[in-house]
This record gives sequence, structure tokens and C-alpha cells, in this order.
Amino acid sequence: MSENDKFAAPQSVTLDGTATCGTRGPGAKGPSSDDPPCPCHAFDLYGLCACHPRPCQQRRAGAGRCLRRLPHAGRAGQVFPHRRQPPHARGLGHERRADDPQLRPGRLKAVRADAAPQILSVSPGHIKAGEAAEIVITGIGLEGAPALPAGVTAEVVSADANRVVLRAAAAADAAAGPGEVRIGALASPAGLIVYRALDRIAVEPALTYSRIGGNGGPVAKHPAQFEAIGWLNGPDAKAETADDIRVGAMPADWRTEDFDEAAKKMEDARFAGAIEPNGLFQPAGAGPNPERPMSTNNAGNLKVIAAVKDGDKVLEAAGHLYATVQRFIDAPIN
Repeated sequence: MSENDKFAAPQSVTLDGTATCGTRGPGAKGPSSDDPPCPCHAFDLYGLCACHPRPCQQRRAGAGRCLRRLPHAGRAGQVFPHRRQPPHARGLGHERRADDPQLRPGRLKAVRADAAPQILSVSPGHIKAGEAAEIVITGIGLEGAPALPAGVTAEVVSADANRVVLRAAAAADAAAGPGEVRIGALASPAGLIVYRALDRIAVEPALTYSRIGGNGGPVAKHPAQFEAIGWLNGPDAKAETADDIRVGAMPADWRTEDFDEAAKKMEDARFAGAIEPNGLFQPAGAGPNPERPMSTNNAGNLKVIAAVKDGDKVLEAAGHLYATVQRFIDAPIN
């Protein structure tokens, strides 16, 4: 057995809010025999255990890449093997491979592969009244007939123990709000939200950063992913109060603008990078730019604006992006 194979126990992970993993429990040893026991195995989308302050032992073993990384994830609800993972954990994965457009940030929930049957995610978690959508339900031990909230019908496209794909249709008069999703005896109490019209949207993250890079230099670009999140005002009919209902990510048109007068003077929106139709901001190249005052680099202070068409209205919201410089020293904890 090679040094790298020692740490390659097959496990499974589901992207887009869910994950299933193997049998390593709290207190299990790290990748090196002299690593301390890890009590929680906090990790990011690449499987990097935040509890281990030391650099990855597997990378030092000569593999040229860290075998704690997750493989590529393609679609919502996909289950794929993972090298090392906790018995249960929650976290937010972050984009770190700018050269791989398939990798995106995602929220993760991890459970043991031999855990009790349960529904882990419903994606997308919303459907508009009067419309149809493909819905993917992921989990463990999925068995039995699916049932969606009142007024929403479903036809099974495919099904196995970890993934059920449904073709759903919501009646025009379906009750608005969160409703229960069931697969046999398993239930997700507020798994699917039915809505008629959004009250507002918000850009998530509200504030983040990207990093310039590449352009012949040793440090790759660090992009930033944005989502346009639809919201309902809730029973009190007021925006941004405790009873608001988060509907979920919506298709949007994206653009960037200079954040303030200083950014406008420096033409930051022109030089700092561009945002793709899927909300992924790609920063510009590193190094001095002779087209800018004093040949400064392509850093910038930007407003990221999403526009969501909902029926006959267009909702807009903005986030804040610092397109900043490279990080040349990457601490092991990162």
C-alpha cells in the first residue's frame, strides 16, 4: 500500500447543501501518526480539515496534490467519493482552484454513510405557483413514494437510495409558503417553498473579496461567487424582519459598477475584472497596468448588482466586492 493509499478510504459527498461520508469518528487520527486526534473535522469544499494546523501530510508525501480534496462536482445533488471526511459536520466550501471552472462554493452537510435513513436536501428548494421544475431529493435510504406540498404534483424521473429526481408541477392556486417533502416514511418539514411572487432579492455574500492573479505570475486568480436570493416578506408583510422566508437562489442578470467616487475616478469597474452570467466574478490579471494611473494593479472596489425578472417586474439588489491583491503567503490553517 502506498503512502497516499493509506488515506484514501472511499466515502461519499453530495454537493448543494448535503454530504454523506464514511465512518471516521471524532477523535480519529490525522493523516500522520503524530497528528493530534481531531475532535470535529471541520472542513472546506476541498476536504481540508481546519482542525489540523499543519500542512497536509499527503501533499508532502510527493503526490503533487492534496488527496484530501474533493473531486469535481457537476450538478446539484450529485454524490461522489471523498477521501477523508467527518461523521457529521456543516460548513461552507470556498473556491480555491481558479483554474477549474467546475468547482464552485457550496454549503455542505455531512453525515455518516451508515446513518439512519433521512432526507438531506431538496434542490431547488422552491417552485413558483403555476410552473413546473425538476427537483432533486438527496439523502440516505430513500425508499417509497414521493409526496410534495399540497397543490404540487410530482412524476418520478429516476430514483435510488441516495437520489430521487422528480418532475414537479405547482398548481396556480397552490398555497404559498414552505411545505413538507416526503419520500416514503421520511420527511423534510419545510423542504419545498411555493411562491407566487418574490417580495425582494438579496445578493449573497453581501460583502466578499476576490484576488487578482495569473498573468504569468506564480499565484492564480481567486474569483468570487455571488447568488441572487429571493425572499418573501412573511406574515407581517414587512421586509427584513424575523418572519421573512428565504426562497432560494434565482437566475439573475449580473453587472458590476464602481462602488464609490474614488472607485469611479480610478475606473475600477473597467479594470478590476468581469462577472459571468452565473454570478462568478473573474478578477483581472496581476501586475502593473500601464493604462491605470501610476501603472497601479487591477485591484478595485466594486458594487455587484443582480437583476431578477419575476413576472412583469424586475427586482434588483447589490453586494460589495473588494477585488484585491494576491496572497503570497498561505498559512497552513487556510
